[in-house]
Amino acid sequence: QTGKTAFLFTGQGAQRTGMGMDLYHTFPAYAHAFDTITAQLDPHLDQPLHHTITTGHHLHHTGNTQPALFATEVALYRLLETWGITPDYLAGHSIGELTAAHISGILTLQDACTLVTARARLMQNLPTHGTMIALQATEQEILPHLTGHEHHLTIAAINSPTSLVISGNQTAAQHIATQLQAQGRKTKTLTVSHAFHSPHMDGMLHDFHHTATQLTYHEPTIPIVSTLTGNLATHNDLRTPTYWTDQLRNTVRYTQAIHTLHTAGVTTYTEIGPDATLTPLTASTVEDSDGVAAIATLRAGRPEPQQVLAAVGELHARGRRVDWEAFFGGRPGQSVSVDLPTYAFQRDRYWLDVTEAAADAAGLGLTPTDHPILGATLDLADGEQTLFTSRLSLRTHPWLADHTVAGTTLLPGTGFVELAALAGERLGCPRVEELTLSAPLVLPERDGVRIQLAVGEADGAGRRVFDVYARPDGGDETPGAVAKARPWTALAKGVLAPATGTGTAADGLPVWPPTGASEVPLDGVYDRLAAREYAYGPAFQGLRRVWRGDGEIYAEVALPEEQRADAGRYVLHPALLDAALHPLLPGVAD
Repeated sequence: QTGKTAFLFTGQGAQRTGMGMDLYHTFPAYAHAFDTITAQLDPHLDQPLHHTITTGHHLHHTGNTQPALFATEVALYRLLETWGITPDYLAGHSIGELTAAHISGILTLQDACTLVTARARLMQNLPTHGTMIALQATEQEILPHLTGHEHHLTIAAINSPTSLVISGNQTAAQHIATQLQAQGRKTKTLTVSHAFHSPHMDGMLHDFHHTATQLTYHEPTIPIVSTLTGNLATHNDLRTPTYWTDQLRNTVRYTQAIHTLHTAGVTTYTEIGPDATLTPLTASTVEDSDGVAAIATLRAGRPEPQQVLAAVGELHARGRRVDWEAFFGGRPGQSVSVDLPTYAFQRDRYWLDVTEAAADAAGLGLTPTDHPILGATLDLADGEQTLFTSRLSLRTHPWLADHTVAGTTLLPGTGFVELAALAGERLGCPRVEELTLSAPLVLPERDGVRIQLAVGEADGAGRRVFDVYARPDGGDETPGAVAKARPWTALAKGVLAPATGTGTAADGLPVWPPTGASEVPLDGVYDRLAAREYAYGPAFQGLRRVWRGDGEIYAEVALPEEQRADAGRYVLHPALLDAALHPLLPGVAD
């Protein structure tokens, strides 16, 4: 990848007990940075920040939350910096923007800590009333609802093209949410102590502005995109007390900031924070752009050292320079010895690609099918039975590696539908009347799997029973040693039937999207499914839009560009049919 990299700093809501502590005990650079930061923060706080994060005691009090996020994010950045990983651009969401301002050089550590703790303390001391509600809507849709309520209700944040947060008076906010719910839109009341980025902040603005006037502001050394304006910071952006007063009071224009970064050539967005909060929002904002990736350095529930190292690996794979000598603990001018892995680990490849070609079916007495996953057929001599054969592997069919459930690569159920449909089409029984799966077809990482689909004789009504079997490569399969080969496993059975001739062609819906159906937001949908151990890779990420009606679900699906070249050789590409079933999975349309 040749695009640029942006570091994105997470806002309030991502905090969690113990955040960063695994890094603290694993990487001395993180511990040193964290201790340096907390030495500046602790004199302003009621209890040491290390204790707050470790125990979780009052961590979710705004007065502690914001300093804790600042310390964690700055220390995480400093760790990456010691490995030579730095960004081309910076941006931050709410309190995360103050972290970005320090990293860019606008504020010294001492001044940044003063501003962070003042912001947190003054917010904490405000009256605890008001609400914040996340809505499935655009800014243009919500603005008319705010007319007449501007003095007690505002848009607090625009997080993605179809997701924003309103903040302020509880009665007015709930009235808008109820109206949207009646339209089938999703709404969620956030668990917060105050109505941030709203008129409810007005009571602290004077004191906060006074604190901000005591600080010194510098030219940024790393370009930074303002989430107050949504544009690249210029002149006095982020460098005046008025900016920071407006920043905590007004809308966080995160979506516009991501569009600005994209226009500037950013293709790799790296979230610096304790959880993957901004990552799915960013991905949904740039989801139609090729070659773009959103990377989380930490994720709640995952071991921190492994997650941050995985992020480093992904950054390296996307062309970001890593100082490997520093990474492995070396010092300038001092060589570092490590055990070499047993596989090729360099990002630049020097090996020829090995392509496994299918054998000439006709030369082996078989009839080729010209089908991608069911290679040949054989009519048995003792009756009307027909045998279809093939061999699958992740080398001959690499797109199948994108279908993983609970860490295991499987042929999707739609693949069995395709096998049966192809066999039926060839034998004049194009209708798959029954299909029962009895065992999954696991695809090994290295070797292949041999497949047989046996179709029986037609009965009086023209129906044919079929069975699907598989056997992994391996064992002694030389002539005279068949008994030592691995056994065949029955995977599926079913019935093929002739076309009924009574069906009518579908006319389709007269209006699309369907009238009365409400669209379901798909922001981060495949990240959510991955968390439920449905790990769909790019070939299976075909879900584009989903609507929910009265007892019905409607969806638009499309086969990714890389799979379209061979699509015409299938009856219906398994990845496309599989994507059509994704709205039925938990957490997608419910």
